[in-house]
Amino acid sequence: MARYMYGGGDRGGVYGPEGSGTPPSAADGGVAVSIIEQLEVKPTLGHQPLIPPKTEFAGKYSAVRRLGYGTFSEIYLGAEIGADSTVPPIALKVEKPLRCVPRVLTYEAKVMQWLKRHDPSIAIPQVYFLGTDMVIVPWGPSYPTTVVAMQLCPGESLSVVRRRIGKFSPFSLAALGRGMLDTLHRMHKLGYIHRDVKPSNWLVSSSTEDSAGGPPPKLECLLIDFGLAKRVDATHPSEEDRTIYAADDQPP
Repeated sequence: MARYMYGGGDRGGVYGPEGSGTPPSAADGGVAVSIIEQLEVKPTLGHQPLIPPKTEFAGKYSAVRRLGYGTFSEIYLGAEIGADSTVPPIALKVEKPLRCVPRVLTYEAKVMQWLKRHDPSIAIPQVYFLGTDMVIVPWGPSYPTTVVAMQLCPGESLSVVRRRIGKFSPFSLAALGRGMLDTLHRMHKLGYIHRDVKPSNWLVSSSTEDSAGGPPPKLECLLIDFGLAKRVDATHPSEEDRTIYAADDQPP
């Protein structure tokens, strides 16, 4: 069975009100559910999903099924409306309608867009779209919600992989550690700290897993969940940030 989490891959630039670039290509037409049905992805068990299948957002994306959920949002397997079978699926992160909490998802997406725009090689998911849309559900009133479309990564969290395989080889451990440190170093160079670094917030591609035949051919580990990220001065947190930015290039 294929395992998918959001993140990974490379399908174009940043798109949305806080980014610039070209969105993934899409043609007019129906929802490309057929490309999703080819994937053996089971939804995470739990409470009732926020939205029903085939819910559309911004006229661009359609939710297919839920992959997981957290305190502030839910993750859905998604597709571009009108896309053919050659276009890979995406991940849709939908914020829960909690009026008592700040817009965590909006901030998280802005941080990811800013980091990726200033360092395209940083190992974090690519954000395609950030926006707000009305959600119409059959079991309750309609409500506005924030939605983020991003890359979908074949793989699992590091914590899940660790529980399943038991132990990493020295080769894999060193390679993954080097990749993680590189990602954090790049983030710190751009003036941000993550503040929630833990195994469940690293996505490991399936090719990173150890095998009896020797070292894996490719190692990839992506950092996710930037809701607690904080901007600090690159030299000292207590010093004034004197960096000057263009009017349309202010960090979140």
